[in-house]
Amino acid sequence: MPPTRLTLDLSHWHVACERVLGAHDAEERAWLHAEVVPHVDHIHARVGSTQAPQVPYGSEGDPEARAAHEAIWREVWRRKRARRAEEVTMTPELGPPPYQTVGGPEELWAQTLAEIEHLRGAFAAWEAAEPLEAQS
Repeated sequence: MPPTRLTLDLSHWHVACERVLGAHDAEERAWLHAEVVPHVDHIHARVGSTQAPQVPYGSEGDPEARAAHEAIWREVWRRKRARRAEEVTMTPELGPPPYQTVGGPEELWAQTLAEIEHLRGAFAAWEAAEPLEAQS
């Protein structure tokens, strides 16, 4: 049987486990990096926490949860680069109420576009900090 390929949606993992996986446990983080990340083909880029599959976007969000998500996403990017993948795909989906807890349906698209720009910036910063030559 071929290896399992994953769409990584950490938001539900954190809420189901009632903890931000890998945030405070180096062994757990190492397990995620070794056993999960190599199987990821696509990232479902929604930030969740221990209590909700989607935290508010922006300054009202959960900085610890965002940092944990982005750390794993960076590891996915690193692994894909090491495999010489041509692209990294992410879907920055922010769900409507009841997932959306700040703003209303009319603000959802603007929040999603802002998240896209944030992710582009985060990827560009990672790429600048870890140039391809350093990854070889």
